[in-house]
Amino acid sequence: MCGWLNSDFVTYYAQQMNIVRYSQGKQPQIKISDLGTIFIPQNKILQKTISELSIKIFEETSPKAELIDEINSIVNDYYSLTIPEIENIIESIKVF
Repeated sequence: MCGWLNSDFVTYYAQQMNIVRYSQGKQPQIKISDLGTIFIPQNKILQKTISELSIKIFEETSPKAELIDEINSIVNDYYSLTIPEIENIIESIKVF
């Protein structure tokens, strides 16, 4: 679940739905009660793949950026996101 929730798409969704709130000069705030509104797929293969990648992120020898990109790619494929949509998500996260 950690990998799924920290993917670019779910981060973007949380920002747009005001689950994650940000004020200039302050730490982002997460509305815990709204976390339950984030869809978590029940596909066991998808869950296992993202879980294994998330575990590797915490290993000292793992290439973290590549693993994060792989999780984002899996989530993007799951939602059939187009290149322009992915670019918009990445840009929106940066601006947030």
